[in-house]
Amino acid sequence: MSVDWTKYPPLPEPPVLPPYRDTPEREAYWKELTDFEPIPRFGYIIFAAGLIAFGAGGAFLAWGTAYSSLENWLCAAGSMILIVFLLAFFTRYLCWRICLLKKYGFFMWKLRRPDPSRTVTAVLAVRSDFAEAEFRKYWPSPELADTALEIRQWVRETWALPEKMLYPNDPLMLFYELKMIGDDEDYEVHFLESGVLSEELIFDYDLTFAQLAETTLAGRKEGEQLRKKDGC
Repeated sequence: MSVDWTKYPPLPEPPVLPPYRDTPEREAYWKELTDFEPIPRFGYIIFAAGLIAFGAGGAFLAWGTAYSSLENWLCAAGSMILIVFLLAFFTRYLCWRICLLKKYGFFMWKLRRPDPSRTVTAVLAVRSDFAEAEFRKYWPSPELADTALEIRQWVRETWALPEKMLYPNDPLMLFYELKMIGDDEDYEVHFLESGVLSEELIFDYDLTFAQLAETTLAGRKEGEQLRKKDGC
């Protein structure tokens, strides 16, 4: 994922942007919390079974069928399954919260990430207007420049990215810290469909425009080679 900057033409100095993360400890806490699954996958199958049983019993009662014992049994069984599921969910979640409290020494409900959008807006405001010919000069190959132009266009359709110049060593924070005007799911699908890019790469502010463009291009080439190998 690293970039060989020696193959790039001379680039302007990248902008100095404010930190966008919470403290390292809180970020680590939040990652462990969000990665934790309170209920194993099979638990949701049990939940679905309880929901179906309860719903079927309720439907039979509403329809006024003659099988009252079956209806009552379905409602009772479904209710019991749902109650046990919810109790297991909250118990596991609470235990994990207690473990994190012991590990990190504090409790948190959400991250306190700073908002760097004003700085991003100020940086872009003083940039020169976009010119495609000038933009292409900063990329080491025409196909990489084409990929970068495509990414830039998709960013402009999803966020309110102004008609300003962007450079290969710009951090991705410049892309995504403006007002959303489109559908970010369409943007994700466009760049995830190759199966090479991940959401963590697309939206990682620590990466640069060049890293996103190079990885996108490499992923497409790899996909084309695999299709040719498979005879598609």
